[in-house]
Amino acid sequence: MTVIEFPDQVLRTLSRADFRDLSVGVSVRVLADLPCSFALTGDGEILLSPVSASTTQSQAVVLRHAIELLMLRSLWPDRPALAGLSAARTAALFARLERPDARNLVTGGMDGMPDDAALTSDAPIGLQAAAALWSLLARHQPGAPDELPFDVGRLLARAWPLLGPTSWLMQGDGDRRLPVSRSGVNRDDDGHRPRRRAVTSASATVSVTSERGHRGAEAMRRAILANIPTDARAVGNAFATIRGVIRTAYGLPPGTFVALAPSEVECELFVLAAAQNHPTPRPLTMVLMADGGTGSLVPVAAAGRHVAEDTARGAAVGMSTLIDGFRDDTQVQSIALRTVDGVVRASDDIASECERVADAAVAAGRRVVLHRVDTSETGLLAPDIPTLNRLQERHPDQVDVVVDASQARLSPDRILEYLSLNWIVILTGSRFLAGPSSSGAVLVPETLRDRFGRAVPSGLRDYSGRAEWPPGLAAVQGLPPGSDVGLALRWAAALAELRAFNAMPAEEQRQVIDRFVSSVRSAILGNADLTLVDSPAPRRVVPRIAMASDDVGWNGMTWHGAGWDEIGTILGFALQDPTGPGWLSPDAVARVCIWLAADLGAHLPTVAAPPDLALARRRFQMGSPIGLSLAGREVGILRISISACLVSGEPPPVTLNQQQRLAQDVGNAEALLQKISLILRHWNLLDDETPRPPGG
Repeated sequence: MTVIEFPDQVLRTLSRADFRDLSVGVSVRVLADLPCSFALTGDGEILLSPVSASTTQSQAVVLRHAIELLMLRSLWPDRPALAGLSAARTAALFARLERPDARNLVTGGMDGMPDDAALTSDAPIGLQAAAALWSLLARHQPGAPDELPFDVGRLLARAWPLLGPTSWLMQGDGDRRLPVSRSGVNRDDDGHRPRRRAVTSASATVSVTSERGHRGAEAMRRAILANIPTDARAVGNAFATIRGVIRTAYGLPPGTFVALAPSEVECELFVLAAAQNHPTPRPLTMVLMADGGTGSLVPVAAAGRHVAEDTARGAAVGMSTLIDGFRDDTQVQSIALRTVDGVVRASDDIASECERVADAAVAAGRRVVLHRVDTSETGLLAPDIPTLNRLQERHPDQVDVVVDASQARLSPDRILEYLSLNWIVILTGSRFLAGPSSSGAVLVPETLRDRFGRAVPSGLRDYSGRAEWPPGLAAVQGLPPGSDVGLALRWAAALAELRAFNAMPAEEQRQVIDRFVSSVRSAILGNADLTLVDSPAPRRVVPRIAMASDDVGWNGMTWHGAGWDEIGTILGFALQDPTGPGWLSPDAVARVCIWLAADLGAHLPTVAAPPDLALARRRFQMGSPIGLSLAGREVGILRISISACLVSGEPPPVTLNQQQRLAQDVGNAEALLQKISLILRHWNLLDDETPRPPGG
């Protein structure tokens, strides 16, 4: 055997963010006389053929195939055929992510063999196809038996929906924003593969998966795979683990139950179902807080109606049609948090309107579900807690309160305070926690657990599975038993970031957030092309009974001091219209987002100075703009927001200390704002050429 020089291309692939964790402890050699693309040695080494090692087209796919097989052989040492067939499916799905136009990078398109399309199909390959494929794949495992075991078909069928790269599996069981394009970015600009080429500031909407998050999701994937041969409940066990980690991370009191959902839309459906299950049923009035944005799907869900033509679980439905089992007399009312000029309304004005709406609904024989938003899309908290307490005291058992904390920009203490008031709390893992989009959770206090003692609306079958709910709930027994692994992996990614954030001292959390916010706020205010959206810092009061302190504030409430969540972590701003007075519309700002994510160097070669060209080539990822009324017209608002990942930093091999990290993050944010100004200066040229990110 002749070992030849190790190609640099292999090293570059193994150092990619999405390979780094996979390849820890993996040994690779290039062998001149290897008769196949790769093979595993008895002691766990990967041997590559020279062609596989040097061919850019397929080398990443071959390496991913080999690493997956090595991992599965360690999990299933006595099942080489199951490991070989499973690794081939993962490699074929990876090839679709890597190069959607490529064909048969795994099977080679050989006569008599199933092609890669069979491996990527939702339906498992049959025994005859598996046997033919095994005759090819067995070469990767010298000494493996030629015959397929009798139970390989059963186990392969069990494993099939759970096989694939983590970044592929995280797309499953989510809303229509999830499918990832060739650029590795989904429709809401959220990539499931960790990337460092683009600077990201999107966590007010969604987040690009961090390396730590990807590592957490990969660990969950491996834990699920390890149990496949012996336990048919591997996914259900994963959901139980996720619920347990959420309980521990937030210190939830005994009796609180956690239901998981793809997004806040499904969370809202769960809330509506709980309200319908009140022992004394009445028509419902759902009261939401509106932050001036347009296009939100939550009001549609709050009425018990479908928000798209299909659901997260793939069921075909009718947009805005009533979901089976929900009442058709539910009313939804929205209370504006800003004036038509974009100014934040006075807290007393919001409180008065909430009281008028709730009083009128109760007088009309309706029950009220009042939503407190913590935090809104532009960083607001409303209505205030004293108002909600007064309404519940005035109308005993006729007013429920739900806290929409889907941004997750609050400390565990705040969540405990809300639960102590018998309020349901909605969280997601995709904003502050920097997990992939479509990961929601509903936290239900023990006092409301009986709301799920009866059957939930039958239409929830299209949105939720039994495994996403705590065991023993009679209400959910009519839901499908299985659940897609994607939701568990997305939550695993978010919780990896939450653990890292919680591990930091509280004062350090606050210092990092305060310095970043102060620096970026100053940069926005100092940029003549931008107008900062008014968003006062959160002012939090909590019931005295929830605190040991005697520092009593107004109206019998206690001020809870100096937490990191008393700093506004979302900085919104409008962009001056370069073609006339006023600000850019939401559609125009959406084009700015596309140009921010693109390398503009080729589009500005003759008009930009060298420093500007370097800036033009940098890529920045931002969340979709929201619409906000300013000076009587709707304008597009971009947001730079802080995520847990920004505070705790990326895991090794990044070696920057906290001061260096903070300086880098502030510098990146300042550069993003400078690129916006560069785009506005060359608006007409870019508007003609319409540059796009790779694969966009």
